[in-house]
Amino acid sequence: MGTLAAPARTYKGLTSVQWRVWLSAAMSIFLDGYDLFIIAVAFPLIDRQMDIPSYLAGAIAASVVAGAVVGAAAIGSLADRFGRKMMFNYAMGAFIVITIFTAIAWDPYSLLVGRFLMGIAIGAVYPLSAATLTEFMPESLKRRTLFVSAFSFQALGIFIGAGIGVGILLLDPHESAWRFMLLSGLIPAIAVILLRRGIPETPEFLRSREAAAAERKTPFRQLFAPGTRIRTALASGPWFLMDIALYGIGFVTPTIVGALALANSDDDFISKDIAQTEATALLDIFLVLGFAAAIIMVARRVNTMRMQWMGFAGMALAMLLLAFAATETGPPHPSGVDGDTWALFLTIIGFALFNFSVNAGPNPATYLHGAELFPSYMRGSGHGFAAACGKLGAVIGLFVLPIIEGISLSVMLLVVAAVSVAGMLMTGVLSRMLALESRPAIAEVPAGVGVVAVEEESR
Repeated sequence: MGTLAAPARTYKGLTSVQWRVWLSAAMSIFLDGYDLFIIAVAFPLIDRQMDIPSYLAGAIAASVVAGAVVGAAAIGSLADRFGRKMMFNYAMGAFIVITIFTAIAWDPYSLLVGRFLMGIAIGAVYPLSAATLTEFMPESLKRRTLFVSAFSFQALGIFIGAGIGVGILLLDPHESAWRFMLLSGLIPAIAVILLRRGIPETPEFLRSREAAAAERKTPFRQLFAPGTRIRTALASGPWFLMDIALYGIGFVTPTIVGALALANSDDDFISKDIAQTEATALLDIFLVLGFAAAIIMVARRVNTMRMQWMGFAGMALAMLLLAFAATETGPPHPSGVDGDTWALFLTIIGFALFNFSVNAGPNPATYLHGAELFPSYMRGSGHGFAAACGKLGAVIGLFVLPIIEGISLSVMLLVVAAVSVAGMLMTGVLSRMLALESRPAIAEVPAGVGVVAVEEESR
């Protein structure tokens, strides 16, 4: 702990090192959101320029999250062995090299390889940033607020990615503009590396590693031990279901907006892509508002499991509204409103509700629970496994949902609604089972806070 004690106290009681840890973790999460939206804007341009075969289009779309499955599970486990600092530096260095490789991709196959490798680096960020934040921030409710506020940078990344995508298209309305979009990810990555200069290894990791080694505990195997199984299921199951919806809907949002709101547009390809991107960017404001609501609720000690449950419920309702908008016939229109206008209204409300609900509930909550449900000696493995399950869900969402959309848009939206209901039920059942089975193993906190970190049994 001596390293943290040296710097003078700064703003709101945190040291300068702690603030740098928070900002670097926030910016690394920013990269995930940024990349998610940039590729959604860039992919129509890539497809048009490279004429990607249909069998490769889905694979390229899902390749980054497929890589994230590997990165989250493998690097999370390695972080429990070699430390958070070393693996974080390797992951960000790799991200920079892979970004350059992807931006100069010469055919669909090189793009597929680059996107998969990038996914490994992005997947690694989840357990590394979560473990680093948990172990550097003060042990209080402030830590939970700082944790959620750092993760909220994912929405900021999506929103800024939308703005950068539109800006590049306006400055360079050409099919090759996608290369500049992908290269723009270098800026936040370099910022993370600069922020992390001089940040030490977390003292909590150093202590817990020694204790775990003395007791010969294997972190990854412990995830499936009798006393930990429910925690592992609660951390990973809802995350898996949420990412099916979040990534699947996030990737097809521009095309859904185009189908429901811009169906009668006669613009050319580039102009339509700009219009879809601008409309999607406006809807992404509700992602930011959802995170703002989550930060306020956590600061006010709202139960985070309840937040997660209600968020899934809002996602399901939003998908039902969009499915209704996608049907050919609608309800009687008041004041003579025509069908196209009514569909546009429901589309805006549906996407706004979905974006707000996912970020006011399950998106930050699953990230938080993945860190708090496990002791420090297995936190990297636990959060990494949960994040890997989430990214596996994202692969399914990115690969399967567009196929269903090609058959029937309304059926695809109903499938996502069903997935959201399943997440709601899983959250309620597993959190209740955990409360009944292992309440003594949970640290004491003020009533209403929700799940918090387990006591470190290795100490």
